[in-house]
Amino acid sequence: MRPTLVVTALLAVFVTACEAPQSPVASPGVSFDRAASGGYEITDLGTLGGDFSEALYISNSGQIVGFSYLASGAQHPFIWQNGTTTDMDVGGRLLSVTGVNDRGQVSGNAFSDHQYAWQWQDGVLTELPGSASALNNAGQIAGTNTTAYVSTGGVIRDLGTLGGSFSRATDINDRGQVVGWAERADHSLHPFLWDNGSMRDLGSFGGANNVVISDAGTVAGTGTDAAGRTHAFLWDGALHDLGTLPWAEGGVADINNRGQVVGTVFRGLEHYTFLWQDGVFTPLGSLPGGAWAAASRINNRGEIVGSSGTTDWVHGVVWRDGQTYDLGTLGGRRSSALDINAAGIVVGYSEDSTVDSFGNGKIHAVMWRPAQPVQEAAVARR
Repeated sequence: MRPTLVVTALLAVFVTACEAPQSPVASPGVSFDRAASGGYEITDLGTLGGDFSEALYISNSGQIVGFSYLASGAQHPFIWQNGTTTDMDVGGRLLSVTGVNDRGQVSGNAFSDHQYAWQWQDGVLTELPGSASALNNAGQIAGTNTTAYVSTGGVIRDLGTLGGSFSRATDINDRGQVVGWAERADHSLHPFLWDNGSMRDLGSFGGANNVVISDAGTVAGTGTDAAGRTHAFLWDGALHDLGTLPWAEGGVADINNRGQVVGTVFRGLEHYTFLWQDGVFTPLGSLPGGAWAAASRINNRGEIVGSSGTTDWVHGVVWRDGQTYDLGTLGGRRSSALDINAAGIVVGYSEDSTVDSFGNGKIHAVMWRPAQPVQEAAVARR
């Protein structure tokens, strides 16, 4: 239920380098292309009539949300469930989709004559102030409107600051605990945990960003110290420095209820993608022939999704039990895995085998389901 930053940013560079696809219009429907790849079955979720779509999040109850171009060129969010795609018109220009929960509620951000956060459920749209960052299974939204807030049933509660003038919420768990970062009276930025009406300063190594929280209440994030070095941190009642990371771009991406932390830092095509658990950093490897890898999510079973590739190709991947699973594509050169639910179902996007004048296929939202037995799927790319 957290925004995807690192993988999307990296693949945006790849798309720019290859030119955006300009292929014929495709539309959603109940007939899907299916292909087995790396022990996973890929399903094309189609589009809303345009030439591009991405699946960003999947709930544990199977709802998939993302965004798609319409035939008109406008971008709309969508929700897919049991083979049916629903267009969610949020009233303005779509800025982002930030989560879906097990009740089918969706959150995001849009702009008309002002920026606003939105919550959608069963065709009913609720507008909220500022921007939304995350959504929990109770339907609460963590957002920011100068200062951090939590919305419960559309009722806004201001979370305040740590003595400065602003704060920003970045994540919320199913217990209603909110994390983010806030300015202190001395103008420094510290990560915070808001719980039951109180904002707690978690301390800092010099700054804070990419702050996430598990349903168990453990907090992880990335900060930069006074010397400009990037640190990963974990808070479980006390602040722990997990160690210095080699570069400043990217950072911690996700944490699960077992306290496993994943993330990626990078500089150009140099990457360090990691799993941290019980005091140990384990690098997550690239696919055979790949130059880099980037992690985006981890579920409570310890399955991690992300991407790996080169400047010429990118594939979605799953890291599981120390092995790397190539999720493949719809026939094109690129795909990306952006989220995974408790059942191990993965969503993201993929290029198909059609080729336009730029040499690119159409980009569609996809779902990967694990085939049986999953253990046999750890095969080399190509």
